[in-house]
Amino acid sequence: MKIFQLHPTLLCYQDCAWCPYRGIHGDIEIPIAEIQKQLLCYRASCSILKISGGGSPTLYSDFDELLSFARQIGYKIYLQTENSPLVDSFVREHCHDIRVSFGDGIPFSPPMIPVDGFGYVISRSPEYENLNNLINYALEHRQYVRVTQDDTDLANIPTIAEIKDELLDVDLNTIHAGIAEVDRLSGLGFNLRFWDALDYHQGKNPCPCHDSPLFTPLGWFPCCKTHVAKGLAAGYNQTMALGAEYPQVPYDGSECSRCYY
Repeated sequence: MKIFQLHPTLLCYQDCAWCPYRGIHGDIEIPIAEIQKQLLCYRASCSILKISGGGSPTLYSDFDELLSFARQIGYKIYLQTENSPLVDSFVREHCHDIRVSFGDGIPFSPPMIPVDGFGYVISRSPEYENLNNLINYALEHRQYVRVTQDDTDLANIPTIAEIKDELLDVDLNTIHAGIAEVDRLSGLGFNLRFWDALDYHQGKNPCPCHDSPLFTPLGWFPCCKTHVAKGLAAGYNQTMALGAEYPQVPYDGSECSRCYY
């Protein structure tokens, strides 16, 4: 099942150390008419719209209109965002799944409305107490947690095994290659999952969204990692290309820094 991935804006009030857009945030967004056009174009291929960033998606100037339009034409909406008062009852009503992101340097605080789960990014200076506070809350409220490492700093991040040693005594699972995003997020209740960034970048744990297009203010990309990659990929794998199914996406892999698959 393919997912239409969208970063509608680069506007953000956070400064997360692991953000691949760090240094290029700004008041740059995709016009709503262009988003609507592309959502219609790919509706036959994609049934899920995953909105994230980029920037803070809820700061997009036409965010409510975007949600209403996507629901109207039949998308299920998966939102990944920060803990913001802009995630309100209207957003909750229109989104099938809401994941709130935290990480080292961003103290955990309970969301203002019910959400489905959380993400957490571990850096070179892990804040395990902060992560355990999040896990305790998620366990109490039957919400899933996805933990990964800062993949902009691969030489210094802890391994998944090292992270697990510092966590609460709960059921620990690792996300394996081939588990679709929709399956990972839907109906899990409390479930602590790990996405191993080190294995991912060594090609051992490929991303389940590799054939899902990403539309950003910077253009189209075949996945949510290559949008900030630089340089020509050595041994570029043609399976990364979107191909004839997405004829309007002018992407050939020439900006990939490595082959992820």
